[in-house]
Amino acid sequence: PLTTQVHITPKMIEATDNHRLFRFTGPTGFPKEILIPASGIESVCRIPLTKVAVGEGWVHLRSGKTVISIRSSHEKYLEGMDNLLKVSGESETVNLPRNLGEIIERAEVMREQSFDGRIGLRLGEDVLTITSRKDNGWYREKKRIAYKGRPFEFEINPEFLIEIFKQTHEVTLDCERMKLKIEVGEVQFLTALTVKMPTEAEKEKRVSYLRQNSK
Repeated sequence: PLTTQVHITPKMIEATDNHRLFRFTGPTGFPKEILIPASGIESVCRIPLTKVAVGEGWVHLRSGKTVISIRSSHEKYLEGMDNLLKVSGESETVNLPRNLGEIIERAEVMREQSFDGRIGLRLGEDVLTITSRKDNGWYREKKRIAYKGRPFEFEINPEFLIEIFKQTHEVTLDCERMKLKIEVGEVQFLTALTVKMPTEAEKEKRVSYLRQNSK
């Protein structure tokens, strides 16, 4: 159940679904620690909020003359989040295309409209593929990029990625621990990677490329 909750303290906001991890570090305005359902956060995230009060099993949010109350929890949150945010010394920085935000906006047309809606990104040799899917169809677009590293793929909330890409196009790839990290100011985001195992033809192509470029 904790993977459906957003953990908020006076100095931090974090959440994870066992595949992705988000953390913001800084003043939140909340007087004490609480867990709020992610679906409840989605309902109020676009409303201008001015005050917050935390009660026993409830959080109360004020917007103008309106008070929105959400059933919440005071359970202990998941441990070990600090260790998960660390990357290995073998990690590398990858620059994704600067127009990726435009591609993502096109892909959003064919993705489920929910707080957990996702699109897929697959990075292979010289090609980035963006995919999204709904019950009645799917979308796929490929983008040529300069990349010769290990192929991998992951899923991410497109709205979050668009906001992040307004500030950075750099991502940290940690193939040893199978994760990708984006860090901008007070925000850290981590997602688990799924590595696509190369075929024999792809392996031979890779070996040929390395031989030619090592001369």
